[in-house]
Amino acid sequence: GNAARLEMALVSEDARLRTALTRLSDLAVQVAGASAETYSLASQTENELRQQRGETDMTATAVTQMTALISEVAGRVQHTAEEATTANALADDGDRVAASSHEAAAEEQAHVAEDIARQVPCIAVTTDSNVSKADLTMQRGRDLECAANGLRALVERFNR
Repeated sequence: GNAARLEMALVSEDARLRTALTRLSDLAVQVAGASAETYSLASQTENELRQQRGETDMTATAVTQMTALISEVAGRVQHTAEEATTANALADDGDRVAASSHEAAAEEQAHVAEDIARQVPCIAVTTDSNVSKADLTMQRGRDLECAANGLRALVERFNR
């Protein structure tokens, strides 16, 4: 009778509770797995962002160095232009002296030639230095391009 129905209801309720607990346990295992995977992805993303930050810092340093080098080369080019202007002015002086007197001109031209001859090594050294600096700038540009390509590849890999 009633006791059997009550016992059957209790057994049925116990089975339902066990099923619910099993489902909860299964869900807890799935949530734990998803949580571990999310943590792993977050750690990987953090590492990639740190690496990207390091590469960005290296790129910024390279750009700063190139800017300083370009500024230095521009200063040297300006200095060379000033020396060339001085040499040109000395040559103009020589032309004026030649027009006024042949003998005085020959003597003055000798002085002008000496002045120009003294300027030529300075101009040559400056030009050699500028060529060296330009070579260094080009190398640093290639290094910067290489760093930028690496950064692009990292960003593309990160965005996938």
